[in-house]
Amino acid sequence: MRWRTDGGQAILTLRALEQSGRFDRAWRILADTYVHAVRLPDNVIDLASRGRATELSG
Repeated sequence: MRWRTDGGQAILTLRALEQSGRFDRAWRILADTYVHAVRLPDNVIDLASRGRATELSG
């Protein structure tokens, strides 16, 4: 794999957190900080609101 400097630093940071046993705590902090609302584009069908099980089996 190849990363630019910023991407490589991010991977090294995540690896260091995992190796030191601090990943779960750090992930909770990141998840609370980086929250963004996601909206489906107009040309995507929302299967969750249309009965996904019916769509997939039929």
